[in-house]
Amino acid sequence: MLQWLVDGQQVNQSNNIIVLNEPLNSTYLRSIITVNEPQTKHLSSLFCFSFNSVGSAGKQFWVDCQENSAVLYFR
Repeated sequence: MLQWLVDGQQVNQSNNIIVLNEPLNSTYLRSIITVNEPQTKHLSSLFCFSFNSVGSAGKQFWVDCQENSAVLYFR
């Protein structure tokens, strides 16, 4: 199972936010999130969280949105 959060809120599929999950094989999954809505602040956070029967993992990204461009930071 894989979930995305934008600014701490669970993502729901819509015209503004699109999530595409693509199985690469029986073990790996590629997930791509596209955010098409203007953000109310310059710095937003994206958090990807996955879990299954053997464990869980997560990765947080910071997105600095400026006019017609975005910079992605992760840690």
